[in-house]
This record gives sequence, C-alpha cells and structure tokens, in this order.
Amino acid sequence: MAVRVVSAPATYIGPAADAAAMVGEAQAGDYYFADDTGVMYRKSVAGAWVAIVDSDVAVHAAAVDPHTVYRLESADHTHLATGAQAGLLTPAALAGDTGWTTWTPTVTQSGAIGSTKAPTFCFYKQIGKTVICTGVITVNATGSAAGSNAVLVSLPVNALFRSATTNREYVGVARVWDNSNTLQYPSWAYINSATTLGFLEIVSTTPRVVGATAGGFVEALAADDRIDFSAVYEGV
Repeated sequence: MAVRVVSAPATYIGPAADAAAMVGEAQAGDYYFADDTGVMYRKSVAGAWVAIVDSDVAVHAAAVDPHTVYRLESADHTHLATGAQAGLLTPAALAGDTGWTTWTPTVTQSGAIGSTKAPTFCFYKQIGKTVICTGVITVNATGSAAGSNAVLVSLPVNALFRSATTNREYVGVARVWDNSNTLQYPSWAYINSATTLGFLEIVSTTPRVVGATAGGFVEALAADDRIDFSAVYEGV
C-alpha cells in the first residue's frame, strides 16, 4: 500500500503493515500518513497504528494549529471550537459572508422629500464590483419634492454609469404607490446617474419616467406614497 506525507505534527502515522518500514527510515521529524484511499492514520498510546475517525477531531483541534492537520488555510483561522467538528472552519468563514448592510437613501423629486415613516428599510450587499440592493421607502411628508420631476433614489455604492437617458441601463424592478389616488405604477429601475436610481413605467407604450412624464405619476410624493425596489448593478 502506498503512503504519502500530508503534514508534520508529532508522530509517525501509517498502516500497521508499513509501520516497521517507516520507523526504520531516516526522517527529520515525525509524520502523519494517509493511504491510497485518503484515510489518515495515527499511532495510539499503545503503539498500534489506527485510522483517524471523527472522535479524534477534538484531539487535533487542541494542537497548536489544528489547521495543519486538516490542511485548511484561512487568513483569520476562524474555526469551530467544540464538538465533533472542532477545528473545521465555520460556514460563515468558508463563505466569506459578512451579511447585508443597511443604508438610508435620499429620495428626491427635484427637491428632497421631507421624511419617511414605517415601513422603511433598505439593504445592500457588495461582492467585488457587483452591488445588490433592495428597499421599501414610505413617504411621511412631501418636504421639497415637486411634481412633474423624476423620482430618484440614491444608491448605496456609486454605479458605473454607461448610458444617457435616451439609452438607459435597466438593472431592476420597482413599484411606486400613489396613496392619494390608490394607484400603483410597476416600473423598471434604471441607472439615472452614478449616484441615483430612476424608474420607468412598465405598462406604458411610450417612455414615462415616474414622477416626470404626463400620463403617468406626476404628483409630488406625499404622505403614505411608497417606493419598493430591487436592483443589481456594477459599482465603481
């Protein structure tokens, strides 16, 4: 049976049949060994060669660096501390997932709306240059918003802005709710600028920017109007 060195802790490891040959070899240090099937072996207190099983994991986790045995490499060496899987990297560390981040966007319609109210929540996640964002914004007061102007929502991360308003880059979907008239406007979300998201009505046969184009929603945002949106875009 062939064997291979996989790490260098404290003891020769190998199948019983190969133990004498290994001990007889000149080695700079003691080694763990694995057979052709990948099974690892260690030497027990009684001196017998035994296969490593799950019950041995806690023993290896107590070593100076448990990742040496498992051949795992991690910048922060985040690993499970107890139980049968002690020494293994945590799922979060393996995925590198730090969760989503909240942000408070600015909503403008020429001027900024006065304030928001519940339910209002916005989250985003950036993976490399890819930005995923989603949110619900409920208007509490009109503030400086003015009708016949585009409704815009600020982005959590600046976008790579490629196109002019006549050749928009659509990156998501949205719904604008006009509470006073009990009407909703399903919309495409598009990159309006490097810092803002705009909305274009889906059902219209001609381009209607939400908040700005006659025939669609043109009132100033007011109390209990709502913007729901989700988008994925390239950040800078």
